[in-house]
Amino acid sequence: MQCQGPDCTTEIEQAPGGHRQRAYCSDRCRMAASRQRAYRVEQARLKAEVEAKEQRERQELRNRYPMLAEESIDLLYNLKKQYQYGGLHLVSVIGAALVRENERPGERALLAADLFVQGQKKSYPAVTDNKTGRTLIWGNLADWFAFCNKSDVPTLRQALALLQGNPNVTGPARSGATHVTIG
Repeated sequence: MQCQGPDCTTEIEQAPGGHRQRAYCSDRCRMAASRQRAYRVEQARLKAEVEAKEQRERQELRNRYPMLAEESIDLLYNLKKQYQYGGLHLVSVIGAALVRENERPGERALLAADLFVQGQKKSYPAVTDNKTGRTLIWGNLADWFAFCNKSDVPTLRQALALLQGNPNVTGPARSGATHVTIG
């Protein structure tokens, strides 16, 4: 019979008679096997603790953000785990943003449609914020379409406010369109 010690290949000679069969060739192998069993038990305990902690943290995120999909909870958990020191703040900021987006289903689509209709009424002018000098939309149909399809809610709100805030449409813009400026 071969020794049951870790990485030991020694053959054990058994004593004749009614003695219990030896499993180890030496005390060194017996102790090494004992340490290995204890290590496996400890590793299993640590793994169970880590899994329990992960489940608790995920449940805390689910309780804090009940309206989010499981994929969003996974994202928040992984960010928190990856950025241990600043991760909690990062998770709070991103979680709040996800909640805001989720609380207003369809708001983005409604804002984009409203902005597009307002732009159509004014022949798709260029829209510029004079305070920042930033042109949000260049004055042509293709740019209006792209802007309305790709912009986020705050940017759509800003463009709509700029467009509605000044009914005067003045000056040439790109491709001969008119230009809306807010001072």
